[in-house]
Amino acid sequence: MLSSNEALPWSIALIERFETRWDWERLSLNQALPWSIALIERFETRWDWERLSLNQALPWSIALIERFETRWDWWTLSGNKALPWSIALIERFEDR
Repeated sequence: MLSSNEALPWSIALIERFETRWDWERLSLNQALPWSIALIERFETRWDWERLSLNQALPWSIALIERFETRWDWWTLSGNKALPWSIALIERFEDR
């Protein structure tokens, strides 16, 4: 269950090295990864987006949400307390 281990020295290089061996569902929930838009983009087709939508360690911003707008699980995302909740955020994505 290394994918859940928050004590590993996480980096893009480490994830790339074992890319085909990770449990991407668990990795998507791991709060210790060096989360960034670049990291998410690099493995965009591998993430479990429902679980990623739950992860409170992501660098949440309107820009991040917009960048992957069609990928998020909006039901799950709406319960994530780490989002930068504001009237502007709600209005921007009210149709989701």
